[in-house]
Amino acid sequence: DAVTYAKIQNVSATDKVLGRSTAGAGNVEEIPFTAAARSLADDASIAAMLVTLGVLASSSGTFVPTVTLVGGVGNTTPGYVTNTGYYLKIGVWVFVEINLNGDGGAEGAGTGVVNIALPFQAAADAGFSGQLSGLSTQAFGYLNASGLGALGFVADNATTVTMYKWTSPAVASTMQGVDQNNATRAIRARFSYRAAA
Repeated sequence: DAVTYAKIQNVSATDKVLGRSTAGAGNVEEIPFTAAARSLADDASIAAMLVTLGVLASSSGTFVPTVTLVGGVGNTTPGYVTNTGYYLKIGVWVFVEINLNGDGGAEGAGTGVVNIALPFQAAADAGFSGQLSGLSTQAFGYLNASGLGALGFVADNATTVTMYKWTSPAVASTMQGVDQNNATRAIRARFSYRAAA
């Protein structure tokens, strides 16, 4: 405690710390410590360091892509043997994979529109970024019989993706409960959208 900072030899310039970078034991040395290095060193957590570096935080996991039928009449929500969802979230962007497959209970019925739960609520301005490409989203089962695929739309602030079906190569209409009414029904999707936070 008797040695104060004032009694230590002056450093040769700014942006220096004392330590030793030369291999092995020996005298204390001046080590460069730039403003950029200090801005990182004073962060209290790895998350804060990532912010300083401009790296987007990421997370991944699974979720249950619950199916609901919105509107319409005579609705019965289809059940599936496989009901799995995976996501990778980088910043506000969410990349999703959904697999609904097999006769896991009730067969779909009614004119309610098929909606599938998202892992995160969509942004208030999801806009075009929430539209799913027909090239990256495919449906099987009932829709596969016609050789046509499916697409979906994530609206602003949505918590579900609304599903559509191609009724011809140029015309799409809403996918309804009755469109998932056979034992080999399936919906498989892979898409991305912008999350609220």
